[in-house]
Amino acid sequence: MVRGVKLASCAALVAAFVFKGGAQNLTLSTDAVAPTRFVAAHGERALLMGYPEGGLEAWGYPFQLFEKYRVQFLLVGTREAIDGAGILRRIETRPDEIVRVYVGPEFEVREHLFVPLDRAGVAVRYDITGQRAVDLRVTLLPVLNLMWPAAIGGQDLGWREPLSAYEICEATTGYCADIGSPQQTAHSEVVNSTLRQDLTQSMELHPVDGHVAVYAALGKGRQAAGEELRSLEQNADALRAAAEAHAQAVQASGLQIVTPDERLNAAIRWSRIALDQAWVCNTQLGCGMVAGYGPSRGSRRPRPASRRWSNGC
Repeated sequence: MVRGVKLASCAALVAAFVFKGGAQNLTLSTDAVAPTRFVAAHGERALLMGYPEGGLEAWGYPFQLFEKYRVQFLLVGTREAIDGAGILRRIETRPDEIVRVYVGPEFEVREHLFVPLDRAGVAVRYDITGQRAVDLRVTLLPVLNLMWPAAIGGQDLGWREPLSAYEICEATTGYCADIGSPQQTAHSEVVNSTLRQDLTQSMELHPVDGHVAVYAALGKGRQAAGEELRSLEQNADALRAAAEAHAQAVQASGLQIVTPDERLNAAIRWSRIALDQAWVCNTQLGCGMVAGYGPSRGSRRPRPASRRWSNGC
């Protein structure tokens, strides 16, 4: 019965998207990009999710790495900054990544939200095309809170060279998270204070050959976190190829059901992908299935959100 409900909900949601590319391509594309359009990119050890309005949050289980991630586009030669949420035009959902498309005056930016299969880190890559030269500004709030039981406190935030990254560490557990970009050209000043204040940080990024990327990684200690960040940067192409190959292998495994209805076939295959993406691993607890994905809000930790599955199911 549960599987039947899952399949029915998948079929209904797939019908609401434009299904592109036939049975072998499970890309779902939608121009319905309201502030409440939830997206999530999944891996066994990490998660990147959120809304255009509230920004993205990233998890390297069992820690939240950052929240309130937003992007602005800076028109080179002017002082104009364009908020990304205001020019978001399309979202493409694939088994191995989420792509959000921004369209501005004489430029287009494709934002790739990617989580490796088995790494405690995430990547956000931007591909810029058009006649206007564009730099980027990203803002985010480094967190390093436990998923449960909520916050632990005592985090220390700083800027780390030569990683070009914000680093936040927690003395009790010894874990650190690094968040940065090789294309970083400027960053906000880090101020640690006992007074309550807005600790949102910002980085300005300059594309190289039309590309720029932001990475975040978790590790046990500063050295491990830094090595993981560098590994994500240096092996980005290989990690993406592995995720794509895994998605294809999942689709090809097990009982194959083919009907005369192409959308129903897509829903069946998305159900298979959805179940695979519900498998997560926590270094403290081991691996298991989760009920779904939904964002944290205020003091509330993430919880299942069956109506907001970004992969369509």
